[in-house]
Amino acid sequence: MTTTAHTTPSAPAVQTQRLVSFLVDGARLTIRRVEEFDGSGPAGIAVSWTVDDLDASVGDSTDRGAVVHRGPQ
Repeated sequence: MTTTAHTTPSAPAVQTQRLVSFLVDGARLTIRRVEEFDGSGPAGIAVSWTVDDLDASVGDSTDRGAVVHRGPQ
């Protein structure tokens, strides 16, 4: 069994009233308040991240059972 250590960020890379972003192991993870156009999904927050190949990442996620709420902004 291989274990991968992940870096836990100590401080946000970006922080505003509406969102906070962290850089984790070279990836940006953003957590933001849900906007009015997100109304049909779960209430509360939305999480997003940056990937090199959007189509491949969406395909991998939906293959694993994820449901696309709406397309990218």
